[in-house]
Amino acid sequence: MAKKKKDPNFDEAYLELQEIHEKIQDESVSIEEIAQLIRRSSELIQYCKDRLKGIESDIDKAFQDEH
Repeated sequence: MAKKKKDPNFDEAYLELQEIHEKIQDESVSIEEIAQLIRRSSELIQYCKDRLKGIESDIDKAFQDEH
């Protein structure tokens, strides 16, 4: 049975996005691989957005608790 890949943390997701960007710039990468990389980057971008919103919410709550 295949193991489910765990979700990356923010830093890992950001690093993977940077790697994808570099791969897409390589002219030897096939269109099919670029399509897969773009799909993966979309997933990572959504994850990062959601994570940042969560962090922002946590920070807002922390400041509200102070007052």
